[in-house]
Amino acid sequence: QAFRLYVLALFGKPEWSAMNQLYQLKTNDIMTNVLLAASFAKSGKKEMADALYTQAGKAVAPYREHRFSYGSSIRDEAFIAQLLVLMNKESEAAERLSRILKQTGGQDYLNTQEMSMVLLAVSRLYGKENQGNNRFSYSWNGKKVDASKSHFVYETEVIPSPQQLLE
Repeated sequence: QAFRLYVLALFGKPEWSAMNQLYQLKTNDIMTNVLLAASFAKSGKKEMADALYTQAGKAVAPYREHRFSYGSSIRDEAFIAQLLVLMNKESEAAERLSRILKQTGGQDYLNTQEMSMVLLAVSRLYGKENQGNNRFSYSWNGKKVDASKSHFVYETEVIPSPQQLLE
């Protein structure tokens, strides 16, 4: 229910009655409160979002679901970082993202939901600040490449061409 309400709010169609009903339930589920807070924040009701965020608490207990929802504490923390950006609490969002990235840095595998939520949170936080020319560098096959783009999508061929394979 809370995720459905969040998606509707994202598309500019908040369902106020259902949001208010869920708000009145005063649930203890962290992610229900976070998703509902994000719905209110996206719909311009920052004070209700702040109240729900406070009610949700600050910490998500470590977990990783491998069967039905594929949810995890990493995914949930990244979603909370997105909420903080919506609430204009960028420094708190940056701190949370920093903790997430340190936690996931040594991990061999992030599932699709974890990776997508972390990337989305990073893009929401830093995409807000940096609308100009983006400069970065990367290394591929021992070759350093300096690049820049005026938007956030950068594409390059990383698979060698047939001709490169023959060389």
